[in-house]
Amino acid sequence: GQALIGGISDVSTVPNSEFLFPDTLNIITQICEGLSKAHQAGIVHRDIKPENILVDKEGRVKILDFGLAKLKGVSNLTKDSSTLGTIRYMSPEQVRGEDIDKRSDIWSVAVILYEMITGQVPFTGDYDQAVLYSILNDKPDPIHSGKDHDVSLLESIIHKALIKEPGKRYQTIEQLHQELKSITISDKQDDIGMPSSKKSKRTKNILIYSGLTAIILVSLLISVFDFTDDKDPIDSIAVLPLANLSGDASQEYFSDGMTEAIISELANIKALKVISRTSVMRYKNTDKLLPEIAKELNVEAIVEGSILRIGNQVRITAQLIQAAEDRHLWAKNYERNLQDVLLLQREVARDIVDGIRVSLTEHEKETLNSAHPINPEAHEAYLRGLFHWNKRSEEDLQKSIDFYEKAIEIDSEYAEAYAGLAQTYIVLVAWSFMDYNEGNPKSYTYAKKALELNDNLSSGYVALAATLEGSWLWKDAEDAYKRALDISPNYATAHQWYAELLSPLGRHEEAIKEMQYARELDPLSMIINHNFGIVYYIAREYDKAVYYFKKIIELDENFGAPHYFLYLINLARGENVLALNEFQKELAKNDDLKDLAGMAEDVFQTSGIDGFRQWAVDYMISEPEHRSDHDLAMNYAALGQVDSAFYCLEKLVNKRSNWIRYLNVDPGFEKIRSDPRFNTLLKRMNLIP
Repeated sequence: GQALIGGISDVSTVPNSEFLFPDTLNIITQICEGLSKAHQAGIVHRDIKPENILVDKEGRVKILDFGLAKLKGVSNLTKDSSTLGTIRYMSPEQVRGEDIDKRSDIWSVAVILYEMITGQVPFTGDYDQAVLYSILNDKPDPIHSGKDHDVSLLESIIHKALIKEPGKRYQTIEQLHQELKSITISDKQDDIGMPSSKKSKRTKNILIYSGLTAIILVSLLISVFDFTDDKDPIDSIAVLPLANLSGDASQEYFSDGMTEAIISELANIKALKVISRTSVMRYKNTDKLLPEIAKELNVEAIVEGSILRIGNQVRITAQLIQAAEDRHLWAKNYERNLQDVLLLQREVARDIVDGIRVSLTEHEKETLNSAHPINPEAHEAYLRGLFHWNKRSEEDLQKSIDFYEKAIEIDSEYAEAYAGLAQTYIVLVAWSFMDYNEGNPKSYTYAKKALELNDNLSSGYVALAATLEGSWLWKDAEDAYKRALDISPNYATAHQWYAELLSPLGRHEEAIKEMQYARELDPLSMIINHNFGIVYYIAREYDKAVYYFKKIIELDENFGAPHYFLYLINLARGENVLALNEFQKELAKNDDLKDLAGMAEDVFQTSGIDGFRQWAVDYMISEPEHRSDHDLAMNYAALGQVDSAFYCLEKLVNKRSNWIRYLNVDPGFEKIRSDPRFNTLLKRMNLIP
C-alpha cells in the first residue's frame, strides 16, 4: 500500500477539472467508513492526516496510527488539555487545547478532501504559529469549479465540515459520509481532462509521494535552520509580541507579559541591543513585512512567535529570523507547566542567544541556565499588574497595585511584584496622581523589600533610584541607576530615568547620551521621545527640543504636553507670537479651556506679553482647579513680582513637586537667579553645597 498525500507540487499544478473526483470521493468515503467504526467504539483518532491513510493496490483504504487516539471515558491515554496532532490538519478546538471529540476528526477529513481537490491545505502559513492563527481565524479560499457543477456541492459540504464552531459542523462522520455519497459524477465530467491511463498514473503519484516529501522536507528544514559557524554574530534584536492563540482577548495580559519577560531576559546581556517592550508592541497584529520592521527598529534579527495557555500548561512556538535576508535561523516549540514559566522564558532566551552567537559573560550564562519554580497564581496576578501598569492611566495604575498586592499575598517572597508596586507608586507621584508624602515612602519600602529578596533585580534598583531621587539624595540615586544598568544594560526606562536625574544636575551632555541610549532601545516610545525634548529644552538646545515635540504632535498631540513645551521654548527665545500660538493649541486640547484661547489672544493683542502673563496669573488664582504653582512662579518671575514667585517656589519645594527638581537649570527662572533665596532653595534640595 501507499500513504495518501495531497498538496505536493506535482499535483497542485493540475487544474481542478483534471482531478479524479471518483477516486477522490472513493478514498474519502472509505475514510469516513473507517472512522465511523472507530467512533462507534468510542474512539477519537485525533491525528487524521494523509500520512496516516494507507491505500492498497486494490484501492482499499486503511487508517493508521491511533497513537494519539482517545477512548471515550478514558482520560489516562493522553492529556485532554494537550495540543496534539499534526498542525495543518488540527481542528480549532484542538489548537486551543480544549477537550475534543469525533467532530475534530470530521474537520481533519475535510482538510484532506480540500487538499486532494485543490492541491493545497485550506489553512496555511510560513511557520507553525501562522498556520495555527489561520486555523482559528481564516476562511479557506474558494474551490473554483469551472465546468464541474458538482464541485460547488462538494465545496458546500467541505464548508460545513470546516465550520470553526464544533456545534455547527457535521455532528457525526455518518452525516458527512451520506452527503458525500449523494454526489454523482457525470460522464461529461469524467471525460474532462486526462485520459483514464494518465488519470490512473496521476492517482498513483498522489499516493506515492508522501514518504519522499517527508524526507525532502526534513532535509530542507535542517538546511534552512542550520546557523553555521561561518556566520557573524548578531548584536541587535527585537522580540515581536507573541500571538495569543487562546482565542480569548482576556488572555492578552498573559501573552504580553511573556513577551516582556523574554525581552527582559535578553536585556540583561551586555553584548546585545534589545528593543524594549513599548516599541515592539506597536507591531502587534501588524501586516508589515519583517525586513521593514527590522529597518524601522534598526535591528538585525527578529523573534516572533505565539503562545497558548491551557490551564497551567504553557506552549510557546518561536522562530528567529535574520531580517535583512528574511532568513530563518531556527524555529522551536517549548512546553512547560506554569510553575516552570521562569525556566521556559530563560530557555527561549538562551536559544535565541545561541542562534545569534552573541558572547555571554559567565554571570550571564549562569543566569540563563538557572531558574526556580514560581507560584502560578502569584505569577498570573503579577502579569495582570504589569499589563495595567503599562497602560499608565490613573485607573490602570490603581488596578496594577491591586494585582501586585494579590501576587504578594499569594507569595510573600515575590521580588518582582514588590518592584512593580514600587514603580507604580513612583509613576503615581511623578504624574501628580498622588502626593509625594504618601507615595514616595511606599515606593522606597517596596523597592528595598524587592532587593532584599533579589539583589540582582534591575527593576528593583530603578525603583530605589527613583525614590532616592525624589528625596533629593542625588548621589545615592545615581549609584542605584548605575547598578540597574550594570545588571540590565538594555533597560530603556533605566536609561531614561537616569537621564532625567542628570538633567536637573546640569550634566546635560551625559543626560543627552543616556536619552540617546534609551531611544535606541525604545525608538517608538512616546514618553522617551517626549522627555528627550525636555532634556534638550533644559540644555537650551532649543532646535533639537522642537524636533522631538513636533514629532510627538505628529504621532499623538494629546500625549504629554508638546504644545506647552513649545510655548516655553518660544518664550525663552523671545518669540512671543509663536509662544501664544502654541499656548492656544494646548488650551484647545482641554474642552474646559477652549474658550480661553480667544481671550488669551485678545489680551496679548492689547497688552503684549506682560499683559498676557498677568491675565494668566489672575485666571489661575480665580480658578484653583486650573492652578499651577510652577506656571504661577514662572510668570511672577518674568513680571518682576519676586516675592510672589518665591512664595510659589517654596510651596513646590515643600511638596516636592516633580518639576521643582529642575529649578537650578530651568530657563524660566533666569531673572530671579541672583536673589539669595534662590540658592537657599537649591541647598534645601541638595542641588548645591
